[in-house]
Amino acid sequence: MPFDLRRFNREDLKPRTEEIKVPEMKAWFDEEDAPVFTSRALTGEEFYRVREAVQRRADFQAIAAGLLSGGGEAIAEAIEAFYGAVPDEFARRVEVLVFGCVKPALDRQAAVKLLTHYPVSAHAVSEAILRATGEGSIPGESNGSGGTPASATTSTSATCGENASSSCGRTSSPSAP
Repeated sequence: MPFDLRRFNREDLKPRTEEIKVPEMKAWFDEEDAPVFTSRALTGEEFYRVREAVQRRADFQAIAAGLLSGGGEAIAEAIEAFYGAVPDEFARRVEVLVFGCVKPALDRQAAVKLLTHYPVSAHAVSEAILRATGEGSIPGESNGSGGTPASATTSTSATCGENASSSCGRTSSPSAP
């Protein structure tokens, strides 16, 4: 059976989510709350922003070097301190956590602190995000009863497109997160 592009374009796709237990971080949760982070799959755009994180870091390092040669040492040192002192994979994981961590929502500063002080927990959360991203979105409820023809304008999703993983075409129902 060929790929049903028409049905695919009509489908309401939802990002996969997952809860990741982080018992070692219990001190930062209320007593009645389980130590759990909630993550979601990245969109296609977010996925490629993560991939470009290393290039952006290199660009910032070049800017810092240029500023140093022109007398802007304080600005250059600040940029270098933030972007130049970490491995490339660390920079990628910061971006994954910023885009894919739902609860708690992390900004870059919090993601850096999490990776610095709880690297195994941060890695587990970022792996869950990347795994969900690779599995693709989950088809939602049907958008119609079948009695009324679909609108002439269809929505195309940036999450699953020509650059998406091959798992976007899965026909088996996904397990609940």
